[in-house]
This record gives sequence, structure tokens and C-alpha cells, in this order.
Amino acid sequence: RGGGQGSNTLQRERREDRMLLVEVVVHAADLSAQGMSPPVAYKFGGNVLTEFHQQFLLEHEKRVPLSAFMKDLHTPLGQCKAQLSFIDFVLIPLFSTVRDCFPSLGSPACRIEDRMAEIDFEQAHLWPGRVPELESQVPPETEP
Repeated sequence: RGGGQGSNTLQRERREDRMLLVEVVVHAADLSAQGMSPPVAYKFGGNVLTEFHQQFLLEHEKRVPLSAFMKDLHTPLGQCKAQLSFIDFVLIPLFSTVRDCFPSLGSPACRIEDRMAEIDFEQAHLWPGRVPELESQVPPETEP
């Protein structure tokens, strides 16, 4: 961007580049909980898993198309898979870019990678980020 055709360099003089940078920073701040200490990361992550599970149950109740990524959040494995997918497909690419622009923000990006390393599908029931309360909220059977 900005530095000529095919360039990925932001130009301070270009208003659209400055606006893009602000949008990226605000978006990163909004999603930054997984880069904080484990208790904070687990609390925020648990709130999101709970919200998504409640939405999945409501979708089922209202008989609207079900959001596939929200399925099985009542299981430890489903919670681990959802969290790992979010980190892998959203946070790592976003924070890698932010870290390239702002090298001093390396610590939050490293902590996000730590959250990823904590997930072990074989030991999902021991993952400290899981939300045990969701395990009793089993959705009704869905039609194949």
C-alpha cells in the first residue's frame, strides 16, 4: 500500500493509510484479551464462549440456520477447538502484523502464542480456559 504498485508500505502523508492504521490498532485492542495474563485471558475467553453457546441455543430454539463454529461449545473439546481456531485464524495474523508495525508490542503477541500452546485436545478437560458451566447446557439434538 501507498509506496507504489505492489508495495505494502503505509505512507504517513496518505489519509487512507492513517485511517487504516487506526482501524487496525482499534481492532487489535478490541481483541487483545488473549495477550493479557492467563486469568484475564481465560475470563474474557470464557465470556465469549458462553455468549456464543447461548447464541447457538437461541438459533436452535428459533429454528434459524445454526452457526457451525458455535456447535459443541458445551464440551471441553469443542471449547478448545473454538479457541484454537480463533487464535490461529484471527489473532495470530492480526497481531503478527501489529507486531511488525510496532515491535515494542511483542509481549502481547507472544502471550497469544502461549494461549495457543496451552491447548491440548487430548487433555481438553484440564484446559484452564474451559467453561465447565457450559457442560450442563447440552443443546437439543440437531437434525443432520
